[in-house]
Amino acid sequence: MKDSPWENLKDALAAWNFIPCSGSLSAEFEGPIESSTFGTVIVKLLFDNQCCTEFPRACLARQYDGLCFRKVPHVEKDGGLCYLQKGELVFDACRPYDMVGVIVDQITERILDLSKEKYGEEFSNEMPSYWPCDYSAEIKDVNKNSLKIIEGNSSSPSYSCPVYPLSGHVDISALRFPFGSMKDLLLFGKASMGKRAFKRYRKTVLWGCYSSKNFAIAFRKNATILGLIVSPSRSGNLNCRYFAEETENKIFSRNVSMENSAPLMDKRILVVGCGTLGSNLLPMLVKSGAGFKNPLTIVDPDKYKEENFSRHYLGLESQGVNKARAMKTVLENQVKGDSRALCRNFRIDAIEDSFEKSFKPKQDFPFDIVLDTTGDESFSEYLNRFLAQLPKMPLYICGYIYGRSKAVCASVIGSSKKACLRCEKKYVEENGVLPVLGKEDQTRGTCNAVFIPFPIMASIAAANLMMTALFRSLKATEEESLFWFQTCANNVWNAMECVTIPKDDSCPACCRK
Repeated sequence: MKDSPWENLKDALAAWNFIPCSGSLSAEFEGPIESSTFGTVIVKLLFDNQCCTEFPRACLARQYDGLCFRKVPHVEKDGGLCYLQKGELVFDACRPYDMVGVIVDQITERILDLSKEKYGEEFSNEMPSYWPCDYSAEIKDVNKNSLKIIEGNSSSPSYSCPVYPLSGHVDISALRFPFGSMKDLLLFGKASMGKRAFKRYRKTVLWGCYSSKNFAIAFRKNATILGLIVSPSRSGNLNCRYFAEETENKIFSRNVSMENSAPLMDKRILVVGCGTLGSNLLPMLVKSGAGFKNPLTIVDPDKYKEENFSRHYLGLESQGVNKARAMKTVLENQVKGDSRALCRNFRIDAIEDSFEKSFKPKQDFPFDIVLDTTGDESFSEYLNRFLAQLPKMPLYICGYIYGRSKAVCASVIGSSKKACLRCEKKYVEENGVLPVLGKEDQTRGTCNAVFIPFPIMASIAAANLMMTALFRSLKATEEESLFWFQTCANNVWNAMECVTIPKDDSCPACCRK
């Protein structure tokens, strides 16, 4: 069909002088791209899928002497040009002529006509992605100037290794990469370090090469450690084993909260309750860094039952297992097996008993943040009083679902000198902040027990509200007692709202010593 997306794309490619390569699949096209630096350059475009057209890989149709330094880092192992950040744009099959123009512009601007200095800057930024990690090594005791490397199954360090900061933009025209000789190592250091760092680095390389002993070097590029174990030979050639480790990990790079991909990594967090709300909140905490540098502690004495399935993060395989222990297992399995030090240090502490039995007043309480997801009003007021009596009250956030999901709420209290939960309850009731609950909002089960049914969307909405309140509180400059809420009518959720709660001087809970 002439009007199919693929046929339209072929017409657009022809309009840009790209024609199908002879003797190859119809998904390969070859055509000229005009550049001010190198003149006419013949480029191949390789499309993977005729049904769902994505941006093609691109490669040079022939070798160009002037383009030799462009091979680092923008030519992949299969010859493809790295000209477009994946995910930056979506190929619009409805406008194929314009999209081919985007491809041509990107190759021209990002590959052919980029100045050597700018190209060096791109290499400096992208180098961690191209570091040929062909060796597994455990990095320990990382500080500003040194680290230790453990090889294989050894329990003691194999190398004590200096760390050199990569400060400048690498002049890739003078660089052979990966490194094959002492000269390559020295050129790399000279091009990418300050004078003082290079002076120390030069001594390390010269001593190691002339002594013909294996030695290790590490480079720091932003939050990444790039490592080398160098085996010199008398011929002057080097055998280098490459490894890398990101100290602030790429695993968080796409989750940006408060301009920080892992804002909870340094926080000591306690979650009380692993029910419907707590279980949906915990994965979001872990994805934001909780548990990677300091243990994430969770408390719940209850066991998981089949009726929990429809609103809980856990599955039916966890029936009869303590909720805290089951959540610990599920979350640790998501991280287990990764060799990065950050993941090896990941830890969740599960307490299979009640908070009252596990933590005593006036004893050491090593947490920065306490998240209460129990939905138990009397316990939450007890927990508020418990935390307020500590020498320094941690940030306390109490989340719950109001009625049959008429609203989700999160109370934020960061200081014993501000309004408490009792103050908030009184203010919310007197000012009509939340909709009034009717008799239909409660269902009484056996033994007159109160059971409130609500959909899983309410659990997720409440977890989302608590995360929003948490991030905003961490960024706030002043400690205030806040009440966050999000109402729901006819299964449609409204926008999040927040009110500041004034301290009630007549509140008996606040006055209690």
